[in-house]
Amino acid sequence: MVKNDPVWALKILIKSYNNKAKMKDFKIELVPDVLKTSEWNSWWTNAKKLMKEDTTFGTVDDNNDTYELRDKPISVEERTSNMFKASKDFMQRFNIAYQYFNETDDPDSDLLDSMANYFTTYLKTTDNVNEQTFMSYLLLKQFQKKYNFMNIQFTNDFKILLKGIEDPLEIYEKITLGDLKKDFLLNLKNSNDSWQETYIRFFHIYPSEYIFKELLLNSKQGDKDYIEKLVKDLIATYKENREAFFWIVSKELNEDLAKKMDIIYDNIILSLLHLIEITGKDVSIKKEMTKNKKLGSQVKDYLFKNNYLEKYIEKSDENFCKRLYNISNELISLDGNLKIKIRTKISERFPEIDVDNQSLTYSEGKKSSIMDKLLTTKESYYRMQRELHNISEVQIPENSKDIGEAMERGDLKENSEFKAAKEKQEILRNKLTKLHNDLTKAIIVDRKEIKSDFVTFGTKVSLIDKLDNNNPITYTILGPWESDTEKNIISYQSPLGSKMLDKKVKEDVSFTLNDKEYHYVIKKIEVTDF
Repeated sequence: MVKNDPVWALKILIKSYNNKAKMKDFKIELVPDVLKTSEWNSWWTNAKKLMKEDTTFGTVDDNNDTYELRDKPISVEERTSNMFKASKDFMQRFNIAYQYFNETDDPDSDLLDSMANYFTTYLKTTDNVNEQTFMSYLLLKQFQKKYNFMNIQFTNDFKILLKGIEDPLEIYEKITLGDLKKDFLLNLKNSNDSWQETYIRFFHIYPSEYIFKELLLNSKQGDKDYIEKLVKDLIATYKENREAFFWIVSKELNEDLAKKMDIIYDNIILSLLHLIEITGKDVSIKKEMTKNKKLGSQVKDYLFKNNYLEKYIEKSDENFCKRLYNISNELISLDGNLKIKIRTKISERFPEIDVDNQSLTYSEGKKSSIMDKLLTTKESYYRMQRELHNISEVQIPENSKDIGEAMERGDLKENSEFKAAKEKQEILRNKLTKLHNDLTKAIIVDRKEIKSDFVTFGTKVSLIDKLDNNNPITYTILGPWESDTEKNIISYQSPLGSKMLDKKVKEDVSFTLNDKEYHYVIKKIEVTDF
């Protein structure tokens, strides 16, 4: 009953304490006999909310922590007045007045006057102007606008109050309510001839649609274009003003506007990718983690969630795509699958682009330049991409479902199905991680780049086996993803494949493997089909 009907419980307890009960009294009676210790905070939070809404409850004068039951329901005005008088803190009184102002269409004039008298005391001097001064001013202005019967005397206006502070930004930061922030900006505009410069400075730290629209409506003044100044300032300082830069790019700065401002949009895209990197690095060193995680996630969503970057690549030139690949491949904070998306789209648009480095041209396709690389064909690359997708989107979700079903059977220690599913989960995760890493560093080789001057990836090698009556044998040298021993397709990283690399026609290939000797002579080298 206590959990399901807190109001009933509160009334019983208050009556049992002679109609005056404190929070600690409620807790003594309920914890731990009726409520668990872990349940108390949430129950009490809800109970306070219910007592605030129910006019049969009231608080004893000058003590908001002592509750009583009223013979007659307390009016909203009386309750608000009691709370306002009992509060000693400025912000508590401000929040009570602000809530009353927003929730009451037919207010009590005496209560309004009492509130107004309190807040006007903060406007009588300019010796110690702070955020409380401005919040009082703005709230009283709202009172005056909504209730025309109020006669509020303002000792000092906004412009005079501004002279009592060093930096309006410090005041703006401390105002917590959105509509008051907007009122502050509006008054600032009306009191400052160079308000555009001030708005730009504010936007760098606190980007908002209101500031941007005000600047847009008053963008040009003489030879100055404040919107263009704002945009170019943020592009130049995107690392320092990350949120504002992303706000502008994601909401306002499209390619057409960038072109009008002589801004190269390719650089905007690369700056967004760099934002992913620097926010990721800051998260790794626990610097403003919440803010950087949020921004990094927002930038990734913007670039990849609706395939925006892929669509941009489709209409970009070759030079940008080369720059994009080189930069993205070096970003530690960019997920492997996102790098794969970039690489795949670039290779689709410009198959001739060398997407790793010049060693792929095969004018330098020597053993030393390819052994530490993962070379592959386009067909194999896409096949491994499909496998990655199948693991992440099909197999892992199915495995998670199996784990859940196995857990429902209980007794996990003796549950063989649960153990098997967990083992499979580990295998799938390891496989997914390896595929991610491999696809990130994989290099798609174009057949047109391969030469038959020496043995390398993509060549078919005809050999004479000197230790087996000079019998002929042919091997195709490809990568680990293409290996098929039944078809004599071997990897350039395999023992035999690596020994043949760089060899030319008529040269010997000799080595020992597992105590067995091998000796071949190369008869012919040709570029294979793939």
